[in-house]
Amino acid sequence: MSLDETLVKEARMRALGLFNERRLVARLRLTPTTPWWGGDHSTRTSQEVDEDEINGRLRWFLRTVYNRFCARDLSDYSEAEKFVSGFLGSTGMVSRYVFRASTLGPGDVAKQFDQLPRVKLTLLGNRRGLSKGDLLPLNLRGLDLSIYRSRAEKDPGYDDLVVGGVLITLAFVGVGRGANRGFGRFAPSECPAGGSQFIEKLCTYVKDGNVTEAFRLYYNRFKEVAGCSSENSWEESAVPLAPLVDGEGPDVIRAVPNCTARDSYEALRVLQEAFLKVNLRSVMGRGGLSSAEVHSWLLGLPRRIKSTGYFLVSEESEEPGRRQSMLVASPVRVNNAYRLYFLPFLSLRDHEQIYSMLEHRSGSGEVTKVGDMIRGEELRDVISELVDAVARAAEARCRGAKRVTR
Repeated sequence: MSLDETLVKEARMRALGLFNERRLVARLRLTPTTPWWGGDHSTRTSQEVDEDEINGRLRWFLRTVYNRFCARDLSDYSEAEKFVSGFLGSTGMVSRYVFRASTLGPGDVAKQFDQLPRVKLTLLGNRRGLSKGDLLPLNLRGLDLSIYRSRAEKDPGYDDLVVGGVLITLAFVGVGRGANRGFGRFAPSECPAGGSQFIEKLCTYVKDGNVTEAFRLYYNRFKEVAGCSSENSWEESAVPLAPLVDGEGPDVIRAVPNCTARDSYEALRVLQEAFLKVNLRSVMGRGGLSSAEVHSWLLGLPRRIKSTGYFLVSEESEEPGRRQSMLVASPVRVNNAYRLYFLPFLSLRDHEQIYSMLEHRSGSGEVTKVGDMIRGEELRDVISELVDAVARAAEARCRGAKRVTR
């Protein structure tokens, strides 16, 4: 390369840097509060938290918020997706924003986490001959995320929705494999300078682990930008709705009472053990419950090991399909300890559409139709009872943990 060509290239790079800085919306410096467990195409744990992972989870969270407060049609995601695509793009629409993530690493293998229920299940299903170390979560050193506008235009408030949504998603909702069971949490180590007062206040709430106030502030800003003020009911919805911050219903953000975990391992252990049927049966208050009577299919599908578990029996298939858990377990670091939360993203109508086709097959060969088990009681009440049972099981596991203080 000639000297002239080198000078031209350097000038272009400087211009590109200036271009990026002028369109920079926020630069976030984040610290992992639980291990990262994102997988690559081979199912190995990836060393990188990529932009697509963050963008995808953010889009899902934004759709649930829109459906909770704005949507008129709760039969599917189409209305919410139209709103979110307006600023994050879609197949035929360019996003207003560009994410650039840089993972600080390499990460150290979190060897002791192989005893957690969610990790044990993955190791049990290892059919590719991968080493144990390839599949375990990683303790990353940090994550830097820069968010840019893709074009110069006036911001109608979407900056706040995107940056605020990223903060809540990474800190409380999680990214990567096992996010619904507490993995992949990142909290801001410092709040971005030069942003809106809304972002400064929200970031402080997130950084301090103030879950309910962070969600409350974000919801208010979301409704302001989107121009809506309704509050839809999960009982009328076929798509998940974001959790509420006030009220007594099963769809309200819930902290596990009297429980503070000393470290991320203990926090994840308590939360994940709360989802085990043996622990749910112990708190559900009806002696002699069979495994089939604890409707854990509501906590995500597929839920099966070899020939036991839940099967969707129809003319087309016996596969249960993939359904995300409606209950997100979230360890939140507060100072040097962890508070434990459950974030319920509930819906009823979609579960009504499939439960009559589900059957549970036990290890002894007994087959039970889920629809027959629920007949005579409202599915709504079954969901409410299960959400409450998971929270009470977590409290019970917390009381029995030697490394957890109260």
